[in-house]
Amino acid sequence: MRRRTSIEDLILSIEEGLQMIFLVILGAAAIALLISAIRTSIAFEAHAAEINPYQQIWDNATDDEKSLTVRILALEAQGEPYEGEMAVVEVIFNRVLSEEFPDSIYGVLSQPGQFAAWRYLKDPYNRPTLDEYRAIDDVVLYGRTILPENYVFFATRKVNGRDFIKIGNHYFSH
Repeated sequence: MRRRTSIEDLILSIEEGLQMIFLVILGAAAIALLISAIRTSIAFEAHAAEINPYQQIWDNATDDEKSLTVRILALEAQGEPYEGEMAVVEVIFNRVLSEEFPDSIYGVLSQPGQFAAWRYLKDPYNRPTLDEYRAIDDVVLYGRTILPENYVFFATRKVNGRDFIKIGNHYFSH
């Protein structure tokens, strides 16, 4: 067996040193990735804590209230611009959030004299379309809104509230 020379020992030491440096760099990169993942997770949890108030209402709604919302929306806003359908959804949820109205979807929609479409719920032609479901999803799940949270009225003419926003054939106000 041949004995290593001091140059070979030096090269072997350098190789071992480079391997150690590589492992340290690799470890540092892994730690950096782990820290980044932890920060992302913390940011996601913080964002989730700031849940859309409409989402909370929807999550607490009964299946009947969800069905009722879609059917009332179809009766009140079908044929209106998509943004108008979204705005009607917002008015319903803004009322649930307001202390001036009942605190449930059913309470808001069934309140006498408020939603004219209530009396037509059993109409066999009341068939919600994909647009009504999409409008609810956009507002509730994705937090896309058009109106401020204090807008709780809508009508086909300027009758309630102030600071009107016209979308399609409806006026929205607070």
